[in-house]
Amino acid sequence: MKALVIGFALAIAGCSTGDHVYICRDDQSCVIDGVQGICVAGGAGRAYCAFADSKCPSGYRWDDSAPPVIDGQCVPFLDGGAGD
Repeated sequence: MKALVIGFALAIAGCSTGDHVYICRDDQSCVIDGVQGICVAGGAGRAYCAFADSKCPSGYRWDDSAPPVIDGQCVPFLDGGAGD
C-alpha cells in the first residue's frame, strides 16, 4: 500500500517513475525539483514534459518520463521551423 501511495504521488508530481510514462495536462504539471518545464504535444493526442536544454536546437529536451521512443531526445522545433 505504501508503494502505491508513493507511486501515485510521483505520477502527480510529473517526475519519472521508471517504466511508467507521464502524460501532462499543462505546463504547471511539468515541475521537477522546482524547475518549470513545458507540456508539449508528443503525438497520438498526448503531451509530455520537456525541460530547457541549451544543447538542443529547439531549446528543450524530453524528460525521462516521456515514452522510451523520445525520452531524453531533443524536442523538435516547437514552431515547426528549422531554427533560423
